[in-house]
This record gives sequence, structure tokens and C-alpha cells, in this order.
Amino acid sequence: MHILQHLREEGRAEEVAEKHKRVRAFLQTHGLDGLLLTRRDNFAWFTGGGDNHIPSSQEAGVATLWITHDRTVLLTSNIEAARVMEEELSGVIDACETWGWYEDADAFIRQRIAGQRTVSDTGIAGTENRADAIKQLRYVLTENEQRHLARLGRVFGEALEWAARSVRVGDTEHEIGARLAQRLLAVGVEPTVNLVAVDERIFRYRHPIPTAKRLERYAMLVGCARSGGLIVAATRLVHFGPVPQGVAERYAALLKVEAALHAETKIGRSAADVLNKAIAAYERVGFKDEWKDHHQGGAIGYDNREWVATPHETEMIRENQAFAWNPSIRGTKVEDTTLLTADGLKFLTATDDWPSTAVSIGDTRVARPAILVRHCYF
Repeated sequence: MHILQHLREEGRAEEVAEKHKRVRAFLQTHGLDGLLLTRRDNFAWFTGGGDNHIPSSQEAGVATLWITHDRTVLLTSNIEAARVMEEELSGVIDACETWGWYEDADAFIRQRIAGQRTVSDTGIAGTENRADAIKQLRYVLTENEQRHLARLGRVFGEALEWAARSVRVGDTEHEIGARLAQRLLAVGVEPTVNLVAVDERIFRYRHPIPTAKRLERYAMLVGCARSGGLIVAATRLVHFGPVPQGVAERYAALLKVEAALHAETKIGRSAADVLNKAIAAYERVGFKDEWKDHHQGGAIGYDNREWVATPHETEMIRENQAFAWNPSIRGTKVEDTTLLTADGLKFLTATDDWPSTAVSIGDTRVARPAILVRHCYF
């Protein structure tokens, strides 16, 4: 069993009990009898890391959880039942009802929930889709989730930095992205975002899907990775030869913007509060309108971003919630995943094995990633 899975298994039963408690409160608050969870993110959240997907291209999985006040039942086809129950839900869910793969799944579920007030996260079987309200149950991470996320952050940070160090002049963006993906998949971690840009593409595009373009001097690697449903994100920059003065100045200014985001990430603040501090910081460092060219990030957890901060976003910063702020100034970007606890902000994807620069976040000095300068071109 991989170390990431093992960490999640240690306290999984208690984690699932806590999730059922939250769902019961949700049902009671909204006067409901039951909840159907089919989305991959919600399935993983409720089951402490269970996976219900087959095609990775679809948000909805191939198995649905039917959760009531006092029990949870897996609803799926005869194709999926044995594997999901034995490999994904063993020890945490013990009831399963199936239909033949050749039968009407929607009709089966309609009959199963008939006469019961039920909502869902997809609108399955004609139910009301309450995905936006349901996902808020995920925001505050349990102790078990925090432990898993921290380990995932370390694994991803090391993989991303290994891939960044492995780049060579002449590599295509496809080759660079493939190295990172292979490193993650080899240890059971799924890349959910894998962006690579080299040279002028870093200055042109904020979301650079990899291409066949070959590296000459400058590379940016951006990624998100998932294990047990939880996701982390980070970005690293590499330059062959001395970093041009203009890029160095932009990156130094960017670290001040990022510091403002982190300093404002405090329990009880709104997403709009955090963003407005960043907007002010952009103006102070001489790049007033750069924030308009790309979102600045927000909360992370079971989605690449659970929410993105906007000037009018009312979501609140919560204790034991994870964040991935990603400010950028054209040609530069900085990003790591953090966890906000009662003891403050913890950086999960930053390692001790990358060149760094000290930045003040409030009264604290924190090491933040520098642009890695390479002198070996081969």
C-alpha cells in the first residue's frame, strides 16, 4: 500500500463518521431525507478518499452514495460493485444495491428514493442539484485530511522541483510536462493540471497548455495533483544563465504581492478582503492592473480551487482550510499550497531543497521559492 493511502487509512473510519455527521446536519437544516453524491470530489470527500471514476474526463463517477440520517448505501451497476466495495470502501461503507449494466440506472435510483425528500450534487434521477451548497461541507479539513494533504504536498513539491531541475535546453514543453506526470503517476498521484511554458510563452499566456515548443532559456512549470480526492498546487520557474534584470525585478515585486495575500489569510476574513489587499499591493509595487489579467487563486481541497477570490466574493476564510494563492506579473508567477490552522499558515508544497528568498509575511520571515538559475545547458 502506498504511503499516501496508508496515512489516510489510519483514521479513515473516524473521518467518515465526521462526514456523516456533517451530512446529517445538512439534511436536518434543509428538511431533507437523503442526499445523493455522484461527483468524484464529493464521493472522495465523504468516503475518506474513495474513488468512483472510470473515465477521467468526467466529473461524475460510476457509483453513487445514497446518504440518509442513519445509513449510507452504495448504488452502482453490477460491473462496478465488487471492485468499489472491496478496494475503495472496505471498512467504511458496507451496504450496496446494484442494477444490471444493461438496465436504466436513472430509473433504478428514482425508484430507490421514491417518496423521500432528496437532493444531489449532479441532478441525477431528477433531483434538485445542490452542488454549490454541498461543497461547502468540504471546506474545513479533518485532522486526517490535514495529515494526508501535508504528505501529498511534500510528495508533489518534490516531484515538481525534480521535474524543474531535470529540464534541458532543447526540451519540448510536452517532454517537460510528461516528466512531471510520470513522476506523480508512478506513486499513485494524479495530475489534474499540468501546464508548461517556455521563453516568450511565459509572457504571453497565463494558462499555457504544453506545446511542441523547445526550451531556449526560461521555463515555467505549473501543476495541481490529487490523491485520495485532495488536491495541492504549486509553480516553479527555471532560467538558464543569469535572470534578466526585468524578470528579476518583476519576480521581486510579485513576492511582495504574494506576501500580502498570505498575510491577509486569517480566520474570519472574506475572500474579497484578501483580494483587495493584493490589489493594493500590486499598485504599491508598480504593477497596478496586473491582477486583472489572471485570477489570484483561493481555497483548495477537493477541487483545484474550491472558490476563487473576486472583489465581491463573500466566502470566508476558515480555520483548517487549505489555500493556493497564485499571483502573477507578466513573465513571472509564484504559487504554493498552504493550510491555515490555529497556529498560523503552514506551507505544504514548499521543500527545503529549492533556492529561496526570505520574505516578510506580517511579523514573520518566510522562505519563498526563487527562480532556479541553471548554468549547465546539457
